[in-house]
Amino acid sequence: MSFGHPAKRRREHAVLSSFWNMVADDMQAVLNPWGFEPTEIRLPVHLIHGRRDTVAPPAHAEHWIETLETARPVWIEDAGHFLIEDHVEEILDAVAA
Repeated sequence: MSFGHPAKRRREHAVLSSFWNMVADDMQAVLNPWGFEPTEIRLPVHLIHGRRDTVAPPAHAEHWIETLETARPVWIEDAGHFLIEDHVEEILDAVAA
């Protein structure tokens, strides 16, 4: 809990609120029906995943690689969950290939 300046508290509240809204959106996307089965996807799916991801472990990506016939896996060995921050060039190269 913060007892700092009111503007700082408002900013902290906004950041936490935004974070929990993002978590709720992710849960909605995962738990609600998508209106199609992922196995029906026929277009290429670029599946880019960090090998050191502890939020969505590599086993999660491996599941989708096995499930999606058109998966194009790209593993970034030294990346965690927020791989786009440090690996944007690798990601763009993979998608452009």
